[in-house]
Amino acid sequence: MGFIRFHTQGYLQDTEGNPLYVVGINYVASHVCTNFWADWRPEAVERDLKRIAELGLNAIRIPLFWGFNEPEQGVYNELVLTRFQQLIDWAKKYQIYVMPWFLVGVATGDYDVPFRNGRPFFRGEMVDVAERHVQWFISHFASEEQILFWDICDEPEFYSRHPGADPLPYDRRTMELWVKRIYDAIKAVDPHHLVTLGFGHIASEHFGMHIRDMAAILDAMVVTCYPNGLALEAYDEVRNNYFISYNVLFNQLGKPVMTCEAPGASSVLFSDVVIARYYRVALYSNLLNGSVGVLPWVFNDFSEQIWHQTPLNEKTFEPSFGIIAADGSLKPAGKELADFARFVREHHITDYQWPAADTAILVPSGYYEQITTAFKRIYTSFVLLKGTGVTMRFLWDDQSLQTVRLLLVPSSARLTTSAWNALRVFVEQGGTLVFLYDQRTALNTYFNQLFGVEVHASERDHGYGSIQAATSWQDYSQGETVALASTRTEFLRVNAVSATTLFTFEDGHPAVLSNHYGAGTAFLVTAPVLDGLLDLPAADFSQTPEYRLLASLVETTAVNRVVRSHHPAVEVGVMQHQQTGERLLFCINHHSAPIATRIDVLLDQPDQPLPHLIDCRTQEPVPLAHTAAAHPSFHVSLDPGGVSILQWKR
Repeated sequence: MGFIRFHTQGYLQDTEGNPLYVVGINYVASHVCTNFWADWRPEAVERDLKRIAELGLNAIRIPLFWGFNEPEQGVYNELVLTRFQQLIDWAKKYQIYVMPWFLVGVATGDYDVPFRNGRPFFRGEMVDVAERHVQWFISHFASEEQILFWDICDEPEFYSRHPGADPLPYDRRTMELWVKRIYDAIKAVDPHHLVTLGFGHIASEHFGMHIRDMAAILDAMVVTCYPNGLALEAYDEVRNNYFISYNVLFNQLGKPVMTCEAPGASSVLFSDVVIARYYRVALYSNLLNGSVGVLPWVFNDFSEQIWHQTPLNEKTFEPSFGIIAADGSLKPAGKELADFARFVREHHITDYQWPAADTAILVPSGYYEQITTAFKRIYTSFVLLKGTGVTMRFLWDDQSLQTVRLLLVPSSARLTTSAWNALRVFVEQGGTLVFLYDQRTALNTYFNQLFGVEVHASERDHGYGSIQAATSWQDYSQGETVALASTRTEFLRVNAVSATTLFTFEDGHPAVLSNHYGAGTAFLVTAPVLDGLLDLPAADFSQTPEYRLLASLVETTAVNRVVRSHHPAVEVGVMQHQQTGERLLFCINHHSAPIATRIDVLLDQPDQPLPHLIDCRTQEPVPLAHTAAAHPSFHVSLDPGGVSILQWKR
């Protein structure tokens, strides 16, 4: 007997001990919204599972409704056990793993517990009730090999909408204790299966659940994420379609990470072409950024026969999230998901590993408390930094910087004196630090010596529109004027002491400075130059001069990069085969327009033999141009939301 485990190669491990990459789908039947256990139609459910398998998908995630399973406190509905066993039998037949989520909660509609009577979910007697509830169900299936994870619940922030529930943000300690109690209750009856929780936007919202608390408890981190409220534009634009990758990378805290409800988009809100492009970019970027699987929302559109019933009557965009349309046809997004599943299988993706990251973005201890500004600054820096081709990660301000060469600090929310001292030591020992000044509370006792300046004051930014190169640096010429697209409210007025002024504002005040400190270098940008970039028109964001500045700062450090794009909206990266050393090279167009650009191949040594590149789709060789003055390179033409994958052979 085998169970899903962690694999030493960083992936999940299937019941036979082989590494597993999950490509599945959330499932609810189309004929009811959404408790199909109550309106059980076995022929329809089996037909859907058969089609899921035919698409090449290997897992489903399904809701289990608290009130249906336990209509009265302590009284359990045995019928759901029989129906769940039927579903498990079909899953075995079609070789599909099953990931149930408990304590619904929310599943398109809101579901309260019928006997709760206003008692809070996360404190007091209802915690005991929840423990007994999950133990009752799980004890019947503790030896079932077809279970992928036990998922405690989905998007617990939505419990707050029920009468008597705790308001948002929840108390951090209360949530930590609640998750630990439910986790321990499950493990008490089933020590074999992995346990997780379907967080909603835990990387970008302050709901009271701290991501580090959760990663310390759970066996894996799984996330729900929709790029709502980022940039008011289609999901297939760069600022929106990086959101899943951001969530995946942000959740990497020593446990496997995958999406449990993403990507997903309603055909009411976007065209099927836009959604298909969003799926394509998100799926491959998700993989490239370290995800061990993906479960989009959702398999079916709901049947037109129930559109006028609650909750679909009120939630007008909810009927149309499926990859299968109401008429049974496969939508373009479904084709993208099936194509991705085929790519994962045919290229044996679990034979490949991600490169180690030596570039990092610092997450300050006050990230959640200042989430409105901190998230936007960190997310914007992530999107722009991805365009430079670096392999990167997120590090909290108390984590080790030992393996980091380049560290970007776009938010100083509640950075302590101890944290700043760690940054000082990091630079002193040879690291490169880039700090984008964001607020007065960033100032500290180490600031002047680290950045080689004398702070004059934090002052109101009355409309600086550009910066000028004070010297020739990187690809900037002395005197060159660079317009700023960002919108700022303050800047830090400093005088250079040991620092070199690289750029000034129109009135001569330093805008960008470089200071050699110990064995390393500290760069100071004296204004929050990323603010407002999420509000620019899409075309302007892709060509923002702030990207060029950030890319130039990256060029000052010998970071671990194998490839480099010459367009900020084209994400590039590699995965390396663990036995042969061959690589897969990904070029992902995050823009909704076609892009033709050059991709540099960064060799370790100038005389190193050129790799042989082969297009995975056409099997045609891709020629490399090589001149003495530049890195070897090739040109790539990408359709809107296009993905090109090359085999890199030695």
